[in-house]
Amino acid sequence: MEMNDDTITELFSAELKSQEEIRLEQGLEGEKLRTAVTGLMASDAGRRFICAVLDQTGVFKSSFTGNSATFFLEGKRAVGLYIYQLLMTADPMAMQKLITFRIEQRKGVTHG
Repeated sequence: MEMNDDTITELFSAELKSQEEIRLEQGLEGEKLRTAVTGLMASDAGRRFICAVLDQTGVFKSSFTGNSATFFLEGKRAVGLYIYQLLMTADPMAMQKLITFRIEQRKGVTHG
């Protein structure tokens, strides 16, 4: 295949188009995830699940152990950070809502 200006332009255009398609797919997938997170946050069961996952991943704890366990804990924490990012993207007040939910849980308040 001989490379001339037209060939380079075609290749560049195809690459730009494929990058745009990827961004569009990621945008659609991101919107589906935001909708799913919003759905979870709408129920006590969903909020309970999110709290349990964030607790289990240790997202707000130090993961340093001084040995190779740190790598395992950082992996768990990375998953928690991803979920935290999804929460905050879907609803910037999500953490405040989860904190309020946890306080109400401890006081025995239920919403049904």
